[in-house]
Amino acid sequence: MKSCFNLLRLIFCLFPVLAWSATTSNETAKPVKFAVLGDVHLGLRGEDKGFKMTASSERLIEITIDQLNAMNDLSFVVFAGDLVVNGESFNLSRFKEIADRLRAPYFVILGNHDQPMIPSDAAWADGKRTFYPGETKAGVATLFRGHGFGADGRTWWSADIAGLHIVGLDTVQIKNWGGMVPFQELDWLGKDLDSARSKPTIVFMHHNLIESHPEYKLWPEFLVENRDDVKAQLSSFPQVQAAISAHYHFSDFHVESGIQYFTTPSINTYPCRFAVFEITPKTLGMRTHLVGESGKNRTEARSIRAKAKEEIFKAEDWMGSVARELENHGKPYDQKSVEAAVRTLFETNSSVPDSPLRTAAP
Repeated sequence: MKSCFNLLRLIFCLFPVLAWSATTSNETAKPVKFAVLGDVHLGLRGEDKGFKMTASSERLIEITIDQLNAMNDLSFVVFAGDLVVNGESFNLSRFKEIADRLRAPYFVILGNHDQPMIPSDAAWADGKRTFYPGETKAGVATLFRGHGFGADGRTWWSADIAGLHIVGLDTVQIKNWGGMVPFQELDWLGKDLDSARSKPTIVFMHHNLIESHPEYKLWPEFLVENRDDVKAQLSSFPQVQAAISAHYHFSDFHVESGIQYFTTPSINTYPCRFAVFEITPKTLGMRTHLVGESGKNRTEARSIRAKAKEEIFKAEDWMGSVARELENHGKPYDQKSVEAAVRTLFETNSSVPDSPLRTAAP
């Protein structure tokens, strides 16, 4: 009796992957490719300075859209939050104009910069309230209705596409740049995953569930606060294959309880990359592409990327932030050590080899 039960349990756990390859042969016998762009930070006003290439941000996304449109086998695109500088309506409108040029369907999730920043005391003082208020999260979801968001008013969503079930979570908090999945959303997530057990599932969010580059222990406050609860929810559904996030501007990869956790890079920060994923009935892998590495805009893009490299290494606030994090964790924080850390963060993990899909509950 016990052996029969174990056999049934194994069949149940294998079902999502087996069903995918067996019942959707025309659509998914071939690899499914999709792109993820994190931290675009489009700004129609600003400088190419330090960590972000704001003055060049419009051209960076335009060049990237041209590259994506040249990929004839791309099934969909996900913008993984931080679409604009700080939730400005004019930047969001321009972002949508450019994103609408995509030939492939695209989906949007919210990032911490897709809402207005709380002004400083100085900016809030009488006679000095010159800050731009920006859009609310609900306003952004309304603007991008049909790109994941529906008419139900939620700022999180799910969809079925290319034989996959994809989920876009809202991890944004109002008062800080850390992440949180509130109880109502977590409850919805469980019900949504329970209704999609037959389809391999990928979950997208802006903030991270797994610490990226744990050897440096950088900015732990950027992680999802209740990440243990979210990971427990994901791991309890064997069809969940991956969780893909952004926020840090660099790429990384970890596996925990059979789920693949990816951090995707920013097109707005050196070395200006985006990620393309390929999933088959058996494996999932990621490769990053430099903005403008191919196509008619190569010379222009190369110049912007060179400027981004120059800026990130001379940005005193950014380099100082890395130095403080290294010092706080007892690591060398001299100039050479900081530069080495930055190179490790931004120049590594340009690709992740194909890894087996999860086929059984942990």
